[in-house]
Amino acid sequence: MLINPIKLSFIKLKAKVEVWHTADQSANDALYESLHSGYGIIQPISQQEVIDQKESMKCIAEIAKEQGITISSKANLCRKIARLAFDHRSDNRVSAIGRVWENAIDEDVLVPDFKPWLIRRGGIEGAKKAITKGDVTEPIDFITKGEEQLLRAQSIFQIDKLAKTPGSPKQVLLLANVRKDGTSDVMSFVEDNKLVASAISLIGQGKVDLSYVLEGIALEQVTQETKDKVFNSFQMLSNYTGGSVGGTSTKYAPENKAACILSSDEAELQIHVWLNKSPERPLFLFGPHGTGKSTLAKVLGKELYPNDEFKVTEMNINQSASKVTEDLKKLTVNNPFFNVTQPQIIIINEAQSLTANKKNLDILRPFLESFPKNVHVILTSNDPIIDTGINSRCLNVNLGRYNPERWQPRLKYILDQEGLKANDSGALLKLTKLMGGDIRVLLTVIDELITRYNLAHTKPHAGTILTASTNA
Repeated sequence: MLINPIKLSFIKLKAKVEVWHTADQSANDALYESLHSGYGIIQPISQQEVIDQKESMKCIAEIAKEQGITISSKANLCRKIARLAFDHRSDNRVSAIGRVWENAIDEDVLVPDFKPWLIRRGGIEGAKKAITKGDVTEPIDFITKGEEQLLRAQSIFQIDKLAKTPGSPKQVLLLANVRKDGTSDVMSFVEDNKLVASAISLIGQGKVDLSYVLEGIALEQVTQETKDKVFNSFQMLSNYTGGSVGGTSTKYAPENKAACILSSDEAELQIHVWLNKSPERPLFLFGPHGTGKSTLAKVLGKELYPNDEFKVTEMNINQSASKVTEDLKKLTVNNPFFNVTQPQIIIINEAQSLTANKKNLDILRPFLESFPKNVHVILTSNDPIIDTGINSRCLNVNLGRYNPERWQPRLKYILDQEGLKANDSGALLKLTKLMGGDIRVLLTVIDELITRYNLAHTKPHAGTILTASTNA
């Protein structure tokens, strides 16, 4: 099922607004995230041709109708999005937010630069005022910083043909489709100055890592070289036994929320809000394979009921359609959970598979409307949107691919427990980046290195006979 990109962006915007609306702490950060998300819808539409812009405005009108919100046909794009996203706020507040976005458009602020711009302008109160000379301090020149990093970067692939073409542009933006296995298809080159400047600005802000644009054999080669660097930097500690072989992901699986390493501060804040403000609302955890969705879902019960017994019921949607329908009916129609006092955590895994059968969606929607306060429903999905009716009933949390820097203390802890220390911390960080943000893949590689070290440094016990066989 395809969802209009504007509607998809709007759902994400509403989720951010809700986090801000319910947050006790970091309210400004949450508000700025909401405004940034809204500007991410507005700025691209403002750059569209007239015909495309009309289609976008039709889509916004449809969203307003679906949400039951009345917006003036005379209102401009910024005011309409402000009313839709912040419908629970006063007219004055909505108007102020609209003016902030209008000023950002007038000043040609790019989407990646919106939050720094908003902070420089002094938040909403400063940014809603029309700019006058002397109002704004000198901004950080991210483009210059990005260009400096590009000059220092060691290119992995050189586009010789492009460089040799007479009249070729000095700067291009390479668009590529990156596959899950790390390989990619080059789709096109873009010469648009604004897009190129935006990309260079992202590099200057440290949001693009130039070192890891790899594919195919090049990726394999760099990964193996980095593995060897980490392995060769291992130092044996006093607690080393050499007895562990594999099983890192199970042995060091998080037992509580504190041990779960989420990919962003925003995800941390959303989970905090859910636990402390609205645990009775269904929770929708989405992200690629190997980002810890199911693991997090299992430990959240301990956060809700640290001193009480509770029951966890898991349902995997990734099975035959008839079995899914049968299990959903058991869960929603003949529900045994609603008649007991013991707290219940219901985890529905692989929820994206629900879209294969409309009947299953029809069964699940009303179930998510209401249930006892001691029953908590958590859905996990690889896709961010499975059904607008289901997503709108849930608190949606993006568990994106892991942040390599956040994982360094955890990896060092695991190695320390195994009696090892990686002295080349730079190589360990590089290896973490090369794993593509998949926790399971990362821990499998760490297992491999630990096992390799143990086999190289542990002598067999006396009397042990080592044999090898070959098949003719």
